[in-house]
Amino acid sequence: MNKLFIDLKNCFGIGELQHEFDFSDSNSYLIYAPNGIMKTSFARTFENIANSNTPQDLVYNRKSIYNILIDENPIDLRSILVINAEDSSFDATSKISSFIASKDLK
Repeated sequence: MNKLFIDLKNCFGIGELQHEFDFSDSNSYLIYAPNGIMKTSFARTFENIANSNTPQDLVYNRKSIYNILIDENPIDLRSILVINAEDSSFDATSKISSFIASKDLK
C-alpha cells in the first residue's frame, strides 16, 4: 500500500473530510488532536465500514457518504482494524496476530 484516500461526509459528526495519506516514505501516521475534534468519529466510521454498516449522522440525520481507496482500489473491509481502548471485552487476538506478524513469521 502506497496511498490511502479518504472521502467522508456526514459521518458521526465529521461534516466533510478528504485526505490522501501517502505511505511511500513511512508506514504509519499519527492522528493527534484535542478532545472533541474528530478522532472518535473517525474510528467509529471505520468500525462501521469494517462491519459492513453505513456510518451515520446522528445529529442532523443527513445521508452519510464515504469512499475509501487503497492505491485507487476500494478498501478490503477485512483489512480494517479498529481497537477501542475503553472496551475491555474486546478480544483482538486473532486480528492482532495477522496485523503484527510478518508474512515470513506466519
